[in-house]
Amino acid sequence: PRSHTHVEINMMVTERFQEIASGAENTHGIYNGLNLTGMDIAKLFLLHHADPTKTILDFIKTIPVEFTVIVPRKIETPDIAKIYPWLIEGAEQTSPSWEIALRDDGLPLSIKPSTIEVKSPTLAWVKNDGIPYSYHTRGYVSGGGEKSVLTYNGIKLLQYLTGDFNSVPQPATGAKPPVTLKKKKSATKS
Repeated sequence: PRSHTHVEINMMVTERFQEIASGAENTHGIYNGLNLTGMDIAKLFLLHHADPTKTILDFIKTIPVEFTVIVPRKIETPDIAKIYPWLIEGAEQTSPSWEIALRDDGLPLSIKPSTIEVKSPTLAWVKNDGIPYSYHTRGYVSGGGEKSVLTYNGIKLLQYLTGDFNSVPQPATGAKPPVTLKKKKSATKS
């Protein structure tokens, strides 16, 4: 009675998932659902049905960007671009950082050189739909309006995508530290 066909088309986030995954027992290795980000298979099939020459890359180019991040170029080729080299544009250009465009659920859409210097993953832009960002970024970005930050999980995703495992701070017990674009003024007690 529960028989069914389950079809997904996913991109693997990192081939190094087992060495960096923490938490519950990982019985699926690199094919763990936490290491896969899916595509809208119905839209992909409709695109391909309308024009059989269309590829998955053509489909990815139709997906709207929800947020972009800038990451230091500590590693010449981000891990995700080693798996999917067609994601990266201008790899031969020298730059201090990479700009990564992402879909709402963290699916990487493109990677290109950036002239912005950053020391750690930094949110560059997020689509403002007038609702809290966490609702349409799978919790990778929090805040709303002019105030937005990458969450701990957002930084962790970038760690997996880039292979830069030194850029993610360890959370304090029960806390998930954000990285902000703007420095907040600290209140002082008298």
